[in-house]
Amino acid sequence: MNNILELAVEELKEKYAPHTIILYGSYARNEATETSDIDIACFWDRPEEHKDASLFHGIFLDVWVYPTAFFDSIPDASLRFEDGKAIHDTRGLGKNYIARVKQKLAEGKEPMSDENKAHIQEWVTKMLERANDGNLDGNYRRTWLQYELLELYFEVRGLWFLGSKKSFNYLREQDKSVYSLFEQVYQEPLNLNLLRKLAKQVVRI
Repeated sequence: MNNILELAVEELKEKYAPHTIILYGSYARNEATETSDIDIACFWDRPEEHKDASLFHGIFLDVWVYPTAFFDSIPDASLRFEDGKAIHDTRGLGKNYIARVKQKLAEGKEPMSDENKAHIQEWVTKMLERANDGNLDGNYRRTWLQYELLELYFEVRGLWFLGSKKSFNYLREQDKSVYSLFEQVYQEPLNLNLLRKLAKQVVRI
């Protein structure tokens, strides 16, 4: 653990007295850059949940504090701990929880029903139509769709969505044509023809 992480852990121990601290995100993967946040989850025996975001020695420290009962289930929000490290684990709960998260990911996601796929396809089609209006609402819907399509790609294929960075890495390796379309759409956000091409590939219209 580097010095900045050690300092952060010591401060969080003093501030919240957690029994477990999980480091996740780019620092846990050893992929941190100068602009990366330090993502940490603390767990304590108090019943309330708490959010703590601050600038710490020039680095943004993004901290969630959860009650111990959080470990009782694995909601989709917990999938971000898949690459996590239990850097303070007085009860062994952190290491065990990360293992359970990895197991859930390995078991796969429940496939989307044909009915839900049809609903998403209809929604995307309507959004494309409204994006073509060229007014303020149309521009809003174009931007909204550009944001939603990445997660929809994984949902309609019965795959876990694990955030933008991991998702783009997956596409670059597994679906280069769609990855290229995402690149073009975000480079030319006003180009509706590119957006239509991407949308059709994503939801298989």
